[in-house]
Amino acid sequence: MWDTTARVPFSETLLTERGDDAARARLLALITQCPGITVDELHLLGLPGLFADLRCLHRTGHVEADPTPPRFFERATRLYPVAVHDS
Repeated sequence: MWDTTARVPFSETLLTERGDDAARARLLALITQCPGITVDELHLLGLPGLFADLRCLHRTGHVEADPTPPRFFERATRLYPVAVHDS
């Protein structure tokens, strides 16, 4: 059961969508433009492969999440590009 107050509601597409390099580059550019953007705000944009791309960017060290480390990317989780967050 999903705690929909904290997590983005489950959708079957979250299991099947995959990201790609171009989508990750666009997502990273968006996070760089809006440091501190929430997962809920990104989810509302309807970006295909969002969660796959977020996991990849986090795993490769391109973004940091607050709170960290994220077990799930919850609605209120804020994302920062590593260079902006560290400065």
